[in-house]
Amino acid sequence: MERGLKPPTAEALLLGIDGGGSGVRLHILTCGPEGLDSMESLELPWPRTTRFEPLPIEVQLAEVDQPHLGEEEQRAAAERIECIAQAVSRLVPPGPRRLRVGVALAGRKDPRRGGILVALRGPRMPHFARDLEEALAQRGLALDAPLTPLLDDGDAAVWGELFARGGLLTRCEDAYLVAIGSGVAEGLLRGARPACFALEREALAPRLASPWSDGTEERLGMAGLSASLGGCDRIGERALAGDGAARSRLTTWARELGTFIAARAATLAVEQVVIGARGGELLAEEGLAPWARAPLTAALATGRPVGGEPLSWVASRLRAAPAIGAAAAALQRDPLG
Repeated sequence: MERGLKPPTAEALLLGIDGGGSGVRLHILTCGPEGLDSMESLELPWPRTTRFEPLPIEVQLAEVDQPHLGEEEQRAAAERIECIAQAVSRLVPPGPRRLRVGVALAGRKDPRRGGILVALRGPRMPHFARDLEEALAQRGLALDAPLTPLLDDGDAAVWGELFARGGLLTRCEDAYLVAIGSGVAEGLLRGARPACFALEREALAPRLASPWSDGTEERLGMAGLSASLGGCDRIGERALAGDGAARSRLTTWARELGTFIAARAATLAVEQVVIGARGGELLAEEGLAPWARAPLTAALATGRPVGGEPLSWVASRLRAAPAIGAAAAALQRDPLG
């Protein structure tokens, strides 16, 4: 197909997996001349049968070279891997076909990007790739290529917007992407190629602090937005129905998001911004424009030089972007190189 992706062999089925804060989404994908497209999909919530709560980030960072998982964390990790394996076996039709699989997960990866060493909203899974391959094999599902490297969810969303049919980055050279789901994920396009945002953040530290280190995740993520309205996750519907509290909270959120993006764009020296995931869907809803798009645009303008060009931004409705992007990266020999 076009844009440098080589489809798997005819015997292999292309599958993209996106593990988010609340659950896992899987997409069987087809490769066409206009990009990757989702043919079938499945979404499952993460199991909630353990009492595990993530350890404080400072504790995880202190033992990042050798994570010590307690029984509850080990059980929670095993449940998530089992959940993904069950979802794959439900989605993939029976037969002798092998799978080409790409996976996007939040959290700090090991150097080989085969496991999760630091996780904000879930268990650490230091042997994720190995354990998932074994769980799939137990179900008679074989891979036609190794499962590594794992992509960060923000990086995967950039791959998705670049290689999906109708993606918003197909004609861009340099752009910044922020996906507002349960938390905040970021990605970057440099010279029409996806970049590793973690490396960019490390190079620009401390000007480019991680969103979880300064409270940004709590302010801008959908989990925090929901909590601020008493646990309601339908802020858009409430705002459209005339709920004053929802409209006010949405306006505050959009302003804070605009301020955050303006600072990021200035630091990264980009002129194009894509806002994705559930935050992108809120901003794409025309009926919410007075409380979402307008305050966001106004906040973005405050960070521009007087008389300068406004920062260009667009909201994406492509919720499958991370899964599609993970699959696209799985078709590359060296996606992170």
